[in-house]
Amino acid sequence: MTDYPDLPSKKELEKLSTRAVVAYAVRNARRVQPLFQKNAEIENLQKQTRLIHKAITLSQRWVNGENVSSEDLTIAKGIVYHTTDSTAYFATASASASSHTAAYAYAYEAANAASNVIKPDGSINVTAAIADFQKLVALNLSNEDGIDSSENGPLGPYWPKELEPDWYRELYPQMRALLDEQVEES
Repeated sequence: MTDYPDLPSKKELEKLSTRAVVAYAVRNARRVQPLFQKNAEIENLQKQTRLIHKAITLSQRWVNGENVSSEDLTIAKGIVYHTTDSTAYFATASASASSHTAAYAYAYEAANAASNVIKPDGSINVTAAIADFQKLVALNLSNEDGIDSSENGPLGPYWPKELEPDWYRELYPQMRALLDEQVEES
């Protein structure tokens, strides 16, 4: 039994348009994305980091209203499935879902996976996810409305400053360095 509020249920997530619920999933994935770097034993860490980033970015581009093919999203989902990052998988699966029902289920799983990754205190993700959900409900977006789900958009920072974990401040620059190195090598 947790001593913090519950994440929005699948039923509650149905209040959101498909794009909004994928934005919710993407933001959960972005919050925990730097934790992937923590496992230095991962073979081809740079390649895996890049694949996860690309998959989440494709989903985020779709949320923003950009033209991203369902084939690209399905391929990205398949690639991320073979990594150990379940949150990225669920976020990408939410974007590539062929039915609205599946999109909501995957978004729910993305939030749960993100909260479970942050052990022992998943409550910080729960609090941030609830704030995202409330803002998305208030925005009342249609399925045609794109939304900037990045930290620069109307949902604001992934972590409210008072909740931003020390590990995020430590690992985010390491993740960015891995991504930047790959760009230089390509």
